[in-house]
Amino acid sequence: MKILVPTDFSESANRALEYAAEIARVTHSQLTLLHVYSGQAQLSGKIDVEESLAVICQTVSAECGSIACVPVTRIGEVVTEILEEADDIGANLIVMGTKGATNLGRLVFGSNTASVIEKAKCPVLSVPGTHTFRKPKKMLFATTLAREEMHAAVKFVGLGKAFDATVVVAHVSLELEREEVDTSMAHAFADELSQKTKYDKIVTRNASENTVSLGIDTLIHEPGADLIAVSTRRRGIFEKMYNPSITRKYSLEADIPLLAFHADLKSDAST
Repeated sequence: MKILVPTDFSESANRALEYAAEIARVTHSQLTLLHVYSGQAQLSGKIDVEESLAVICQTVSAECGSIACVPVTRIGEVVTEILEEADDIGANLIVMGTKGATNLGRLVFGSNTASVIEKAKCPVLSVPGTHTFRKPKKMLFATTLAREEMHAAVKFVGLGKAFDATVVVAHVSLELEREEVDTSMAHAFADELSQKTKYDKIVTRNASENTVSLGIDTLIHEPGADLIAVSTRRRGIFEKMYNPSITRKYSLEADIPLLAFHADLKSDAST
């Protein structure tokens, strides 16, 4: 697997690199550490940055079991260059830091991370700047139980396997009378997922709430998830979940990383 980590050398970017390095270690993957200059770089400054990237890569490689870490610089518009580098190296995952705002809607969609999530051809993991890596024990996959989300779920379980984590197939029922039916469907989804992945640490959780955002909030706090994943259809579900203008502004007090898949893309986020 190839993991791309954009960095501006900020604390949030460092948190993302820490998380990406741990994923690379357990999945035996290669890291590409990318810095993008938004304008024409002065030669002396560019040399300094390249030297810094090389030192960081050497440190990461030494501390994480000699994983491969490649430093890269590009000049241009940040999001465009990130996406082009991801395409050039055939990235299976992009890991980006965020500024750690309390409202996930503002956190994701008020940043470059939002644009990358929307446009990338591979999954994108956004890591809050306040997050300190801990080995995931419970990883939550929020799903509508649609068939096209199974591919992303399989890839997510691959990552769960690498960390020996429990994978929670989580679904929100918006109508109380559908809860029993949805629970049955979630069990069927999880059973098929377990058969496809040969992994038995998969459980289900169903929540009944008035809105998707409230349901996801319930699901996150009750299982105590260390990471949440959503399979999107080009950002639409994100806007429903995390748009801060919804009736009750949705915020995640549990400051955890978020992994975004695109249900319509055959992308890899596992070994």
